[in-house]
Parts: sequence; C-alpha cells; structure tokens
Amino acid sequence: LGRVDEAEVILRQILKLREAQKGEAHEDTLTSLDNLASLLEVEGKREEALPLRRRSLESREAKLGSKNPVVWQSIDNLALLLQGAGRLKEAEPLLRRALKLREASLGKSHFDTLDACCRLATLLGLTGKHQEAEKLFQRALQGREAALGLTHSSSLAALASVALELQVLTQYDKAEPFWRRAIKEAECKLGTDHPDTLSCVHSLAMMLEAAGRHQEAVPLLRRAWDSRGKALGPQHGDTVDSMQSLAEVLEATGEHVEAQELQQRCFSETAASL
Repeated sequence: LGRVDEAEVILRQILKLREAQKGEAHEDTLTSLDNLASLLEVEGKREEALPLRRRSLESREAKLGSKNPVVWQSIDNLALLLQGAGRLKEAEPLLRRALKLREASLGKSHFDTLDACCRLATLLGLTGKHQEAEKLFQRALQGREAALGLTHSSSLAALASVALELQVLTQYDKAEPFWRRAIKEAECKLGTDHPDTLSCVHSLAMMLEAAGRHQEAVPLLRRAWDSRGKALGPQHGDTVDSMQSLAEVLEATGEHVEAQELQQRCFSETAASL
C-alpha cells in the first residue's frame, strides 16, 4: 500500500472506533468523518466522499441548528465537493443557502459573508450566470476594499474576478479599468514581475485582443512573456502561453515572420518540457 492508501485505512479504523465508543453523532466522530472525506477527495474518490459529507452536515445541523458556523462550513464542504464532481446544479442551492445563513447571522459586510459571495460567484461563473457572478464579485470587492484596502490579496482577487466576468460578458470598456487597477495595485503590493501581476498583464492583453485592439496588446504580451521567462523559465506553461498569445496577436497585426518564429519556438519549448 502507498502512504495515501495506508492513511485511508487508518482513518476508516479511527472512524469505526469513534462510532463504537462515542456514537455516530459525537463531534469527534464527525471530525473523523470529515477527515476521511477530505482524504477521499484528495484521492479523487468524490463519489465515496459525498455520503460522508452529507452525513456530516445532517448530523451537525440536527445537533447544532442552522445558525452555527460549523454547520455553514459543512454546507460549504458538501457544495464544493459537488462542484468538484461537476454536479453544479446540486451545489448552487447549497452555496446560496450558506450565503443567506451568513448574511442573517453576521451581516452582509462580514468577511465570512463576502467569502461566501465569492464562492457562489465562482460557481455561477462556471454555470454561465456571469451577470449575477459579476454583481457578487463587485459586492465582495467593495466590502473587502473598504475594510482591508485594495492592495490586500483578497481585494486583488475580487478585483481580477470582476474584470474577468465583465470580459466574459464582452463588456470590454467596463472590464479594462478593472484590469488596469488590478495591475497597478498588484505592482505596488507584489512587484512588477510577480506571477500574479503578470497574470493580470496577460489577461488585460487578452481582453484588448478580443476587443480588436491588437497593437495595444502586443507590448503587454511582450512584457508578460519576457518577465515570465525570467521568473518561471522558458518552458513553464505560463511563459509558453504568453509566447503563443503574442505570436497570434503578431499574426493578426501582419507581423508574419516574427509570428512564425515564435510559433516554432513555442513548439520547441513545449516539446522540451515533455
């Protein structure tokens, strides 16, 4: 047996022992249940983990009531497991419920409530409900910025998420200032060559390219490619991604020779990384 398999056997034994000694609804038993479910998720055994997550939620809610933060976390755990399994329609009502429970108990501006906004918004983006997702990310951004400032990592994440949702909605004129703000704040907080900063630079370039503003996208993609190459290496996936995008934009602007050279280099770097 491998170490993960050994761990699963041990966690199953602990769960059975606690069930026998303390009962199925004891908090120690439920903690063991969650530990086993988490390991099964890591192993990719989501279908085996699902009944454990459901049991954990049902037992805790029956014992503690729906206003307890432990119950909210159990709802999140089940929802995120369903999301990871691709069962998005089942996950959505759970995340909506978790958000409403937090709003009722903590208020709409509490950090935990705003985190719940982001979890629901992420799921909605996956289901194509981008308008609602953008509004929830906007709400999280406003709350986090007011409490923590825009350079805080959670604020920056919400800022980029708003930009991305607007971009998906093809509202490029609205998305652009959010991407530019994200770059500016990331540069101040993380530095000009930090991977998260460069990810925003690349994303802005892709938005400009989608809007038909190819010439403006070129210098941004050159920056992303060059800096990613220095920070991550020429064969890193992000570096190759920026190089490939630059080649495509150069092709669109009529720079066929350089575009072909970069395409060939992309092929070589990708092959070398295999």
